[in-house]
Amino acid sequence: MPLFSVIVPLFNKEATIVRALRSILAQEETDFEIILVNDGSTDGSVAQAKKVDDPRIRFFETKNRGVSAARNLGAEKATGDVLAFLDADDTWEPHHLTVLKQLYHDFPGSVLLATSYSIFYREGHVVTPDFDNLPNGWCGVLDDFFATSLIYRVAWTSAVAVPKDAFLSSGGFNTAFAIGEDTDLWIRLALSGPVAFCNLPSATHRLDAQNRAGKRPIASIPHATFTGYEAEEQKRPSVKRFVDLYRIEFALKHRVAGRVDIAKQYLEAVDPAHIPWRTELLLALPIGVLKGLYAVKKFLEKNRMLVSAYR
Repeated sequence: MPLFSVIVPLFNKEATIVRALRSILAQEETDFEIILVNDGSTDGSVAQAKKVDDPRIRFFETKNRGVSAARNLGAEKATGDVLAFLDADDTWEPHHLTVLKQLYHDFPGSVLLATSYSIFYREGHVVTPDFDNLPNGWCGVLDDFFATSLIYRVAWTSAVAVPKDAFLSSGGFNTAFAIGEDTDLWIRLALSGPVAFCNLPSATHRLDAQNRAGKRPIASIPHATFTGYEAEEQKRPSVKRFVDLYRIEFALKHRVAGRVDIAKQYLEAVDPAHIPWRTELLLALPIGVLKGLYAVKKFLEKNRMLVSAYR
């Protein structure tokens, strides 16, 4: 059996799937299988994927049930000891699995393994997270996963791996969610055991793809509710602050989309002290004005100016 099972969910990514698969096949570490799950694609994704011929690729078909169900099916079919994930938009550097293998062997018992990554907005605009107090190249078990993730999140789906037994014990991805399903799982895992991290970028999160969930209408997509961790939030301030950060983000996005009712539900669970003054100001604005400011934010991001209302 291979060490790694690399799970790739596929839905209408004909322009990027070959690039993603080739980045896996270019890995220095070769002890892996690829579990490619076609989640009911309606474009030429499958035809493109099948152009990549390698005996380590195992192909599965399912009706469109969402990325959480596709990843869970991949985990069910996996034969490896460690599950690694790569979205069909994104890519790995050749050393990615090598670094994850090092983490797996050096820090046994870790329920989540993660590496740093780059965020690709467009050519010439690439951002690499700066994790406070962690030197470049540092590898080890994090003292506090949640505190370390307050500016940039430590765990991003295409740059993590999970021992299969830990994944199964966690219950996997919540299939009720299409956005935030990954963060929900990382929270549950990080609450259950150690998180090993290497501050070495080895994956690229590409935001230039045309079929990102974030480009579809917010109101039509079920978001993570961020419930079920309340007891731990009461015990650990960093957990409360981290979860509140995402509640605030989702509240603001729903308000931009005109779903004031859902925004209110998120905010009711937030400690008011965790809401930055900029966010308070935005939440008080008329929806029309808020939409205009959100459009300006997106324009600035395309032109290499990153702004945040959440911190």
